[in-house]
Amino acid sequence: MNLDASSKNDYSYNAVHNPNGSESDDRDGSLGSIVAEKTLWAKICQTWLFEFLGFVAGLTSLAATVALLRKHDGERVPDWPVSLNFVLSLLANVGFAGTLFAVHAAVAQLKWVWFTKGPRPLADLSVFQNVRGGAIGAVQLLFTAGTQLAVITGSLAILLGMLWGPFTQNLILFESRDIESPEGDALATRSVVFEGRGVTTRYAYHLPDPRLEISMLSSIAAAPNDRDVNEPRFFCSTGNCTWPPFATLAFCATCTDLTPQIDMNCTYINQTCRASSECDKPAQECRPTTPGNVVSLYANQVADYETFFTTQRVLKTNETRFGSSSLRYQSIRRLPMPYPTLSSTGREPVTIANFSATECSLNVCVQSINATVQNGKYEENIIATYEEEDFDGSSFYGETLRPPWTPELGIDPTENLNFSLAGGKATFDETNWAGLIESDKIQTVDGRSGFEMPAKSAKLGVSIFTANYNAKDCGSINDDVFSCVMQGFAKALTKTVRDSGLNKYGKDANSSYLIRGRATVPATFIHVRWEWIILPALVWVFGFITWCAIVIQTWRLRLPKWRDDLLPLVFLYRGGDARLRDAHTSEKASPTVTASSCVSRDLDKFLGADDYSSWAYGKVAEQIIVQLHKPGSVTENAGAAGVRHLA
Repeated sequence: MNLDASSKNDYSYNAVHNPNGSESDDRDGSLGSIVAEKTLWAKICQTWLFEFLGFVAGLTSLAATVALLRKHDGERVPDWPVSLNFVLSLLANVGFAGTLFAVHAAVAQLKWVWFTKGPRPLADLSVFQNVRGGAIGAVQLLFTAGTQLAVITGSLAILLGMLWGPFTQNLILFESRDIESPEGDALATRSVVFEGRGVTTRYAYHLPDPRLEISMLSSIAAAPNDRDVNEPRFFCSTGNCTWPPFATLAFCATCTDLTPQIDMNCTYINQTCRASSECDKPAQECRPTTPGNVVSLYANQVADYETFFTTQRVLKTNETRFGSSSLRYQSIRRLPMPYPTLSSTGREPVTIANFSATECSLNVCVQSINATVQNGKYEENIIATYEEEDFDGSSFYGETLRPPWTPELGIDPTENLNFSLAGGKATFDETNWAGLIESDKIQTVDGRSGFEMPAKSAKLGVSIFTANYNAKDCGSINDDVFSCVMQGFAKALTKTVRDSGLNKYGKDANSSYLIRGRATVPATFIHVRWEWIILPALVWVFGFITWCAIVIQTWRLRLPKWRDDLLPLVFLYRGGDARLRDAHTSEKASPTVTASSCVSRDLDKFLGADDYSSWAYGKVAEQIIVQLHKPGSVTENAGAAGVRHLA
């Protein structure tokens, strides 16, 4: 390729001498000598200082990012005028800009190394120049010169560098956690001692506390398993609270199915017929009996009576009638349960499958509770339950429970807590408390509907029987409703016992009645995902490897640091036979010259004295003024004085 061989259809450049040049320079067609002193800035530009500082900025931003996130990992989002994302984005931009600046400079210098190592197509020049265009240029460079380490690492640094910012932003994940509110209230009720004695009778016994009776009746009326009715009181000002495990006095119900143990004894008896139709069938009388000797009765065609539901307190072995620590009841009922009319008229013979029996005990116990409030909803789990079967009865306030628990279950052994129900034996005797539940027999009278007097005198007996029909959360009337009702009693009594201290003393009650927990509020915390820092670190490493490789090769080949400067390429081009030629003098035609002919020997010495640096070429280029002309327009200015064109 020769700059002298221009055609009429080619664009051309007219090189006009610097007006400040001398006349002799104009006449001989060459530029005069240049006298210039290199500034400190120019000297710095001939070093790798700025590229080094770019890598320092990139490494510093990475280090600052790591240090910042290590400090705040697991902590609350800082209360700054700007967000943490803004700071990370700023650091990412600084690191990316500094690193990519140095990488682009290294790749730009790489083209001079590329052309120095051997003859290359001139088109490769545009490939190196296109790298500044981003990903497409980097891919083109990989396909053109991808065999060199510097090319591979430099291209990867440019390609991956586009993800520096997004990966940095993805380093942090915001999580919502609850923190303690110093001004919040978190109170849960419990009881260590319950004053459960009612009015004293003339026989020195106490009637049951009316609060306990009312709570049991309310449980049946509302629904035995209604959590709103049986839920202990609590205070949680923030709507989110937690409590450590705590122990409280409570009631526990334990039920067992006795149906397989029913002893069915049936006989046929004589009867007096009230109508001829009743005499056609034999009379059958059955007496199903539980292991505790609770007896029911079924008779068909008998105009006497029939038992549908019987609940009685039973005794354990060697248990006296008074002073028992627990209430044990056995209930037997006939299925299906007729309602609302209880009548024995026209009953068919039955089998043991028509009867159901259940035993339930109602005891004072100690429960270990784990309670929480989430979004205003109270939840508690029973971690452990402690009961004692046999008491010594030595305490004036009743039976004392001492669970052998550790702080994990809510009892510190050093506190020596004693849980008791005041009144103890006197409260639990059969003359008062047992009578609340014991209904004796619910049966027909004279073949018609009705209740016997023992059933009517039981305060809760009729309600327990009625629960077979109205306690919807206990299932159908053929399910074990008695067990469900007794479990509801235990929950209702526990609520009454636990709430007693708060009702009496308010929020000033001591730790025997109130447990203080943590009222929490939601807060945003930072979770750092360190794996996302790998890509920015790789970009910096790839870029630094590229730069080091180019610096070493530039030093070994003794190349000037031209980087992106194209002026050296213009002045180094030798057209034709690559010799400097004198300018052709003609008044009618502008002389055609090569680029090198624009440089006199003095100027060439000037370039060589500074190792052909970009600064030196820039000073020479300042002496030349060029203008781009369309094809065919060069001759119009051919007569202009002192005009030379590069064809």
